[in-house]
Amino acid sequence: MRLTLVLCRYPKCPPNGNIWIGKNKMVRKVLPKHMDQMMNNVEREKRNMAILLKPFLTKEQEAECNQTLVEEQGDARALWFKMRKERVESMVMAPVPLSEHFKSLNKEYKW
Repeated sequence: MRLTLVLCRYPKCPPNGNIWIGKNKMVRKVLPKHMDQMMNNVEREKRNMAILLKPFLTKEQEAECNQTLVEEQGDARALWFKMRKERVESMVMAPVPLSEHFKSLNKEYKW
């Protein structure tokens, strides 16, 4: 049933459920406050795009900077892999004693 048909009887018999959410929801009235917020958002996006169109570094300068970082610190992927491997080996693949494996079988222990 369409929302308009349901809302024809609205003051006397309200529709079931929440009328502000769902497929056939009521749309709130657009106020001047909402229009001002939208204009502020559009202006902010325009300023952001203007900033992004003027890069801080040229492509050549960026490539040179990346090359110096690789020379100083090494390859970022290799460094990340090494750190991840250390973390996994220390947490997930850490050595577990046999007593930990058999702890769940100890049913005779009284509190």
